[in-house]
Amino acid sequence: AIACQMTPARLTRSRLVINCADYQFESKGQQMKFDGFLKVYPLKLAENILPEIKKGEKLDLISLGAIRSFTKPPFRYTESGLIKALEKEGIGRPSTYAPIIFLIEQRRYVEKNEGKFQPTKLGEAVNDFLTKNFKKIIDIPFTAQMENEFDQIAKGKVNWVKPVKIFYQPFEKKLKAVE
Repeated sequence: AIACQMTPARLTRSRLVINCADYQFESKGQQMKFDGFLKVYPLKLAENILPEIKKGEKLDLISLGAIRSFTKPPFRYTESGLIKALEKEGIGRPSTYAPIIFLIEQRRYVEKNEGKFQPTKLGEAVNDFLTKNFKKIIDIPFTAQMENEFDQIAKGKVNWVKPVKIFYQPFEKKLKAVE
C-alpha cells in the first residue's frame, strides 16, 4: 500500500562499452538514478542493472560471458502482406494488385514457399541490377509520387505531357548510359 503512494523509480537505459587492448566488451542494461517505490517494493527488472562508472575508471574483471546470436532471415511477404505494404506506401491500386502478383510470379522473380514469396536467383539479379542502375526510379516515395501524378492525370486535373516529360528525359539518358 505504501509503495503505490511513493514516487516512481527513475531508470535510464545504458550501454556500457569497455575497451581493453584489442578487445571491446559491451553490456546493455539500466542504471538506477532514483529507487523511489522500489525501496519498499523491490521488483525483478527485465534488464541488468549496470553500475555507475566514470569514463577512464579502472575496472576489475569479475566474470565474463559470451552470447551467441544469429541473424534472422529477411521477412517474407504473403500475398495479403504484400498488398498491405503496397497500400501503406501508396503504390498500386486495388485493380493493379492482382496483376502485380501475377507478373512477379509469371516472370519467376519470386516463388511461393509455404505461402510466402521468396525471391529466385533471377529475382535477386533483377533487383540488384535495378537497384544499382535505377535507384531513383525504384525508390518507394518516387513511385508513390508518380502514382499520385497518374491519378491527377486520370481525373483530368493535370495534363500528362509535363509529368511524363519530367520523368522521361532523365530516364532516357540513364537508360542509354546503362545500355
